[in-house]
Amino acid sequence: MRPSCTPFSPFMAVLLYLAQADNTEGNLKVESQSLFVSDFVAFYGIKHVCLVGEETNKSGVKAMSLIAGSTPLSYFSIIQTGIGFNRQDQQLSTSVNNVNITTQTIMLAISSCNGLIVFNLASATDQDLFKKVRIPGTVINSLAMIFGNHFVPERVVTTNESNKSKSTLFRGSDTRKRWLLISNRRFHELLKPVYLPLNNKLTVANFSQDGSSASLWESYQVDPQFPQRVVHVGRWTNARPSSTHLTFTPPHSQSHSPLSNNSQNQIQNDKEEPVSEKEGGAETGNKASFRIHSTVSNGVEVRTKHLRFGVLEAPVDDPHLRRQDLTGVHLRCTTMQLPPMTMLENNIDGSVTVHGITGKFFDTMKSIMNFTYTCHAVKDGQFGAFVDGEWTGLMKEVIQGVANISVGNLAITQQRNSAVDFLIGTISAGFRIVMKRPSNEDYIWTVYTKQFQAAVWGMALLMLAVLSATLYLVIRRSPQEDDLTLSDIFITTVGFILGQGTPLIFRTPPALIIVLTLLMLQLVLLAYYTSNLTSALTVGPPLPPYNRLQDVHDDRSLTLGFLKGSAIRDQFLASKIPVYRAVGRSVKDDDLVPSYAAGMERVYREKYALMIWDISYTMNYGQDCRTFMLPESYLPIHTSFALAKDSPLTPVMNKVVLDIKSSGIMTKWWKELTVKKKDCSALETAPIILKTVLTPFLLLVLAIVVSLFVLLFERLGFPSQDRRSWSKPVRNI
Repeated sequence: MRPSCTPFSPFMAVLLYLAQADNTEGNLKVESQSLFVSDFVAFYGIKHVCLVGEETNKSGVKAMSLIAGSTPLSYFSIIQTGIGFNRQDQQLSTSVNNVNITTQTIMLAISSCNGLIVFNLASATDQDLFKKVRIPGTVINSLAMIFGNHFVPERVVTTNESNKSKSTLFRGSDTRKRWLLISNRRFHELLKPVYLPLNNKLTVANFSQDGSSASLWESYQVDPQFPQRVVHVGRWTNARPSSTHLTFTPPHSQSHSPLSNNSQNQIQNDKEEPVSEKEGGAETGNKASFRIHSTVSNGVEVRTKHLRFGVLEAPVDDPHLRRQDLTGVHLRCTTMQLPPMTMLENNIDGSVTVHGITGKFFDTMKSIMNFTYTCHAVKDGQFGAFVDGEWTGLMKEVIQGVANISVGNLAITQQRNSAVDFLIGTISAGFRIVMKRPSNEDYIWTVYTKQFQAAVWGMALLMLAVLSATLYLVIRRSPQEDDLTLSDIFITTVGFILGQGTPLIFRTPPALIIVLTLLMLQLVLLAYYTSNLTSALTVGPPLPPYNRLQDVHDDRSLTLGFLKGSAIRDQFLASKIPVYRAVGRSVKDDDLVPSYAAGMERVYREKYALMIWDISYTMNYGQDCRTFMLPESYLPIHTSFALAKDSPLTPVMNKVVLDIKSSGIMTKWWKELTVKKKDCSALETAPIILKTVLTPFLLLVLAIVVSLFVLLFERLGFPSQDRRSWSKPVRNI
């Protein structure tokens, strides 16, 4: 039964092997190469092997037996190429089934491989097949239909297009696969037409003519317009551990450079006679054995193991960590101002210069990695949100290839990470809610009424009316009381509330009880009112009773807003917390602001609450006592730079970012930006200003004006009447 290739375990790998021609010399060479592959598989603990070639012959079967018998493989396959394709998958101790498959199927099988891919590269024919195996242009559309557009590289650079697409970086999941090429001293020439991106995991085994030894090399390109760089990383010799002993001390430094004269000599000088080629790329002529005692490149961390068929000295470090020299490649970056972390300065040519911590960080990366760049401000002024099926802002320009990298404080979210690659987070903080701090100026017209709520004022007026009516009924029904009008009773009760006496005498117990009730009510109201008024005029108004997001959401008179184009709204809508989802649904497009500066202006002049990044508020508005922040922090995020999905620069830049963060230099940058917060508690003991007591003065002026109008009315309305007759004689009570 043919096993499925889908359920690969983490310890599985894939071996693709191109069998040699069926002749004696070829058989010996295939056998020697099989011994090396067996040791290589054992060195790295590979569990799955897949063999691929133009034909399967006795030597290929023998190679299979050597590999299967020397390493604890759990699964291996054979993919046969030629006229049509014949695939043989074989699990140990199982039968073999042959299935005809197409080129597209082979490519899909390769794309599902998560381990090692070994390929024979010895001639121009092999070279052509290798270019097709990596990602053939004829099957790009088929792959896109099956896996989606995110699988397909942005552009596959071929030999004819290399001059036209120098600025395009190859992308795709195949670049992250581990390749082992079985080749000879012509491998550098054979690899020239193939673009090997910076993040490739390709190792070349450069075999001697008799196949008894091999040197291991790595090759990569910073960009298609740059030459390939070759690094010597190890060696293998076909010798038993008991008869051969090789040692190597890893150096502590490394020099990365394109194929130098020294490296070229190591490859080309390992022969006694010049190399001649037949048509089709086959080599002829007498050749000496390749010397394996050349020096491993500095900085490569290797380990030596005595294995079953020989001694293998191979790298055990991450090759990405050794490829940080970009040799002057030019990057296009998009950015957005967010002072003081990211501040932009316009240049004459339309580009911008990035300052602040973000600019210093990127310039440090530039110095370490040896690249140049040109930045421009993002066109729509947004960080990037997914709106109506499309990205906006920085995200859009990186995804569409307008920029190679976004340099700014772009928050790392799950949704964004599915569309671009983020570097390690550089700055982290949460979001806080900012509101306007109340002041006495906000209560010019209500400074003497805000002590009581509207309901309390209504209840006081209602009690005044009820007590006045009750006192009037008691006086009218009691023969012992003087005859008083309703207006006299109302003015008397108002005088009691305001602390005034009366010349009236109340004789009956019901009337006296009502009068005592009015006096007690006046005492309670006056005590609370005067104490609260004194405190308000002395220490200023208190902060609003908001402590958390729920309090802000419950106040319908308050508008909560976010930064337009940020990820906050989407995160609230996608949250599992009910109040978060409710807030996300309640925020309308009109509640969003184009920048934090515009949002703060709305906070100053409206009843508006802004959710702002904690660091941005502290650095820009920490000394502004007109606002205050609620205590709780929400949605803690990490911000960083973003690159196109599957960019070969991602692993290399991540190493540099980690080195910069570990160096402690960011602490120095933060200290340079430290802002001393102003003590806003001084507002609580500020002296009373004219605006604070303007209301009573205005009331006094209004009373004077009204009295003058009344006087004028009396003089003009009753000029001849004896005004003394208006006065009512006071009775002796």
